[in-house]
Parts: sequence; C-alpha cells; structure tokens
Amino acid sequence: MGLQKRRARAWVDLVKKYPDMLEGGMPWYDFSAGRRPFYTWEVAFLLTFVDAGIVDELNMATNGWNGINRRLHLFTNNYTPTVTDTLASYSEATFTGYATQNITGWGAPTIAAHVGAIQAASRTFTRTATGTTQNIYGYFVTNAGDTTLLWAERDPNAPIPLTNNGDSYTVTPRITAQDLSI
Repeated sequence: MGLQKRRARAWVDLVKKYPDMLEGGMPWYDFSAGRRPFYTWEVAFLLTFVDAGIVDELNMATNGWNGINRRLHLFTNNYTPTVTDTLASYSEATFTGYATQNITGWGAPTIAAHVGAIQAASRTFTRTATGTTQNIYGYFVTNAGDTTLLWAERDPNAPIPLTNNGDSYTVTPRITAQDLSI
C-alpha cells in the first residue's frame, strides 16, 4: 500500500476510534497542558488534486451555484476581510440607485498553471443621482436571505469614490482553487 493510502487509512481509523475529534466538521486540537496535538491539518488533507480533478470540483460547484441565489453587496468601510468576519464587519453602500444583486451566470471552469477558476457574470452598480461621495472598498457575498456572510474581497484599488449621477462600480465574482501541495 502506498504512503498516501496508508495515511488516508490511518485518518479513517482515527475518526472511527475518536469520532468526537471533529466538532462541526473542523479538526479538533488539544493544546492543554502543553501537550502536542494528536491531530494536525497536515494529516487531514493528504489529497493531491490533479488539474482534471480541480476542474471537475469547480464544475460541480458551478452547477450547484447556478441554481442558488448568492447576493452581492458593496461595502464602504475601510476594512480588509478576514476569516472570522460576520455581516456586522461590513458597512453596506447606501448611494442612490444602490441595490444588492444576485450572482448568476457562473461560467465553465478554466485552469492555468495548476490554478482552476470559475467566474460569474459581471454585475454593475450605478449611482442614479449626484450626492455625497461614497467610497467603495470592496464587495461581500451572502446567502439568498442575506443572513449569512459567505465571502468578501477588498478592492486592491480602494477606495473607489462614487459621487456623480452615472458613476458606477463593476464586480466580476471569481473563485480560484489549487492544490497547495505542489
């Protein structure tokens, strides 16, 4: 049996023996009393995705997401997203003409240099009246009910000021995936 198969088998055996080591689908660590954890991320993720596997996984995501509304919002606070964010982390735009938009039209996956990507149709937010400047720092995405934050991205060119009638901001949602073991 190859090394990866032995490691995968060891992982399955650990989960069977200690099912409570996973809480909410995430690895559980015991760092108490200075002990080393008996389980690490390295052990959990021994998969190596080939390019065709990355494309296949992104195809499955695309097929599922094209039938589910994801809501696109703009944020106006000078903030860099983190993995611990909640909806309260973001101040949503309020300029005249602003409304959240559904993300639709996820395209076919592409792959280049072992990095897969899927991209949705671009969405443009247009100001419909001149008024107080609102600076756009990026976008965030929620579920259809606008109750759960899914992901966010800060615009590297932020802030983008929207002041005048006709000023607009376009977002093209894009998700990339790659095997970090290579």
